[in-house]
Amino acid sequence: MTANIAQEDGDAIELVRIAGEEHVDLLVVEEVSAADLADMERSGIAGLLPYRVGRPASGGAGTMVFSRTELGPAERTGTWHDGWIVAWGDLTVVAAHPQAPTQPDIWSDDHAALLAAVEDHEADLVLGDFNATGDHAPMRTLAAAGYRDVGELLNQGWQPTWPATDRWSVIPGVAFPVAQVDHVLVGPRLAALGQHTVAIPGSDHRAVVAVVARK
Repeated sequence: MTANIAQEDGDAIELVRIAGEEHVDLLVVEEVSAADLADMERSGIAGLLPYRVGRPASGGAGTMVFSRTELGPAERTGTWHDGWIVAWGDLTVVAAHPQAPTQPDIWSDDHAALLAAVEDHEADLVLGDFNATGDHAPMRTLAAAGYRDVGELLNQGWQPTWPATDRWSVIPGVAFPVAQVDHVLVGPRLAALGQHTVAIPGSDHRAVVAVVARK
């Protein structure tokens, strides 16, 4: 599961409840503040997903990975916002959060750094807020490198994730997601079994929950 909780706008308590309800084994959370993490702690994240990588950060840059099973060594992806490359058993996971395209040069550099991290570490699972749709060149490049969106592989149709609140809506006062910028991508060793999105109250992103398996 990947969820952007929007710099304290999203309900971190509800996020933990949803992760438990969805029986999540791995959770990547973007834009985590200290207050968000405190809410998650009070809601029992340590009992549900006791292993973690990352830390909260001011300004919305914090990305964290939570797991039901032990996580191995981790390193940063080198993007503007925190991103992580971490061992999950014998699989390699990349937690992604490139800059938004409102800063095109940083966005482009971040996606180049993300692609390099994915290829250099032969990642198996890449998930997060990519700030890019499947039509953007960086996502097409990842697909060409063998990293495919779970929903797209399953032909499950349009699953937009942003904007999930009316803050950025194209129709004032109406929350109507029009773009999928949050993704779960699988590499060659994993198969896609299912995907759906979930609303996180207060966040302008819908979370993505995917089911994957070894081939």
